[in-house]
Amino acid sequence: MSCKGKRPPFVSEGFESQLISTVAQIFRARQCDPEVWFEVDAAWWSERQNAATGRCFSVLNVRIKSNAPDVLRGNFSHLRHAGVIGFNTVYLQGFLDSWLHSVARGLADRIDVQVDVVADRSRRPIKHPRYLSVREALSCGVVKSGSPVETYCRKYGLTKVSLFGPGLIGPSTEMIAAIEKIWEVIRAKSVLDLFSGTGALGRVCRTLGAKTVVSVDELPASKSGSTATDAFRLDIGRRVDLAILDQFVEQTDVVAQRLIPILSRNANCLLWNLGPAAHSAHFGWLKRKIIPWYRPMADLRINDCMISLFSSTQLIRDANV
Repeated sequence: MSCKGKRPPFVSEGFESQLISTVAQIFRARQCDPEVWFEVDAAWWSERQNAATGRCFSVLNVRIKSNAPDVLRGNFSHLRHAGVIGFNTVYLQGFLDSWLHSVARGLADRIDVQVDVVADRSRRPIKHPRYLSVREALSCGVVKSGSPVETYCRKYGLTKVSLFGPGLIGPSTEMIAAIEKIWEVIRAKSVLDLFSGTGALGRVCRTLGAKTVVSVDELPASKSGSTATDAFRLDIGRRVDLAILDQFVEQTDVVAQRLIPILSRNANCLLWNLGPAAHSAHFGWLKRKIIPWYRPMADLRINDCMISLFSSTQLIRDANV
C-alpha cells in the first residue's frame, strides 16, 4: 500500500509498510469472531503541533475499515491464558509505542502513530453481543479445546458463549472461579445475576445449590431463561441472598452510583467484578462510594480481574442487634 504525504527526512524508506504490516498482524492475532472483517485502508503522513511546547512533530495516520468499527474500538482485555482474546485501540497504541522503541530506535520521540477505525458500509454490519453455541465456537476456533472456557462449559453444562467484536466476553472464567471460591461462605439460596449475557453465572449458582436464580440482561442469549430488561431499570421486588454484577468495564462507575443503592434494599451480598487489576487506583473510590450500603468481605484477584464480595450493612446491623 502506498503512503501519501511527505515522509520525514529522518524516516527510512520502507518504514511505513513495516508499521502497517505490524498493525494488520495485531488485529489478525486478536480476531476471534470470524464475521468481524477489517482491512488497512489508507496511510498518510501529516504534521501536528504540540499545544504546550509549540513543537511540530510528524504523524503517520493509519485508517482501518471494518464492518464492526465500534467493537474494534471497544474495551477488551488481552487474556490469552484464560482462553479469552480481546483488543482495543488503546492497547494497540501502547503496543506501537513499544514497537517504535524496540524496532525504530530514535524515532519514538520524533513521530506519532494515529490509528482510526471507520465503518465499511459496503459490508454487512455485525450486531453485538453475538451468541454462539459452544460447539460452533470450538469448530471455528473462537474457543480452544482444553481452555478454561471450554473446561467450565463442560463442568457446568454451559451451552453458549458470547462475542463482542473480536473478543470472547462470556462466560467469564474469572467470575465462575470467584463464585466457586466464595460459595462455601455464602451458600446462597436465591441469586440475582445482572448483566447475565449467556446466563452462565446463574447456571453455575444453580448447580452449586441455589434454589432460585433470576438472570437479567438487556440482550440475553435466551429470553426463556432470562429477563430481557435493562438492569438499571429493574424492579427487583424481593430480597435475594446474592447479587452478581459482571458489567462492561465502562459501566462500573454508573453501577456504583445508580445500581448499588437500589440493590441495597434487596441483596444481602454482592459479588462484583470491579474491573482489570491495572485499574487498582480506582477501586478505593468505588468501595468508598458504596460504603453506606455495603462493607467489603473479601477481595479476589483472579487472572487480570479484581472481584470483590460485599455484605449489606443492613445485614450487619441486624446481626449485631
